[in-house]
Amino acid sequence: MRRFLFFLLAICMARVGSAQSGVRFLVRPDEGYVLDQAHLLSGDSIDKINQISANSDRLAHAPIFVVTVNSLSEVGSYDIETYARQLHRAWRIGQYGDTDYHRGVLLLISRYDRKARIELGGFVSRKRDKDCRTIMDGFIIPEFKRDAYNDGIMAGVQAIDSMVRLNQVPRVPLPEWLLPVSVVAGVVILLFVANMVRYGMDGWAGGFLRTLTAPPRYSSSWRSGSSYNSCDNYNSWSSGGGWDSGGSSDSGGSSGGATGSW
Repeated sequence: MRRFLFFLLAICMARVGSAQSGVRFLVRPDEGYVLDQAHLLSGDSIDKINQISANSDRLAHAPIFVVTVNSLSEVGSYDIETYARQLHRAWRIGQYGDTDYHRGVLLLISRYDRKARIELGGFVSRKRDKDCRTIMDGFIIPEFKRDAYNDGIMAGVQAIDSMVRLNQVPRVPLPEWLLPVSVVAGVVILLFVANMVRYGMDGWAGGFLRTLTAPPRYSSSWRSGSSYNSCDNYNSWSSGGGWDSGGSSDSGGSSGGATGSW
């Protein structure tokens, strides 16, 4: 029995070792801060990211590296959080000398897995996770949903730069549909008010108000004894809906950040 247990333990250790050895770390760029293997960025955008990151590195000791891959299967990783954390450490992003002081940021995008990760250095820890979530959900993912990868990456890098240098995140831009919807809503409200002023409760606006304020009508089956099960209603709601931000933050030991999907 003891030999059998040792045999099982050896198999498990071999599997873990092979899985870890299957992770392939990408080679850090000799120059610049961008490794665009998925070809999501234009040449001008790469130059601009390099300028932004060099400035952030010089002023705040917080370089911003951008890495794009077609799929995480190319690097043998299990999930984007694990690989981003390991790559951040392997590249020693924002780490100087042999100290643990490192404030660098890694933005990793896996195109066909449709996932992105902002990975922070251990010095920043979890203090900026909320800001990373705002940047991911407000600047990066909306552009990725439109297949505008270049624009999403640029918006994300600029927001990250503001976070690490200025200690603040820019205001999230308003969605494009908000302006026309607001105009239509304003016109409807003006027509409603004008109809009420001219016709009172006899116009269509008054009819609409009467419909809203009319008492509810209960069916005969309800009055005859049908019951309402609040527990069943709660369970059906919680299992089939609810708010979802599209990603989650991962503590990653001593690191922080945010993950998004589209």
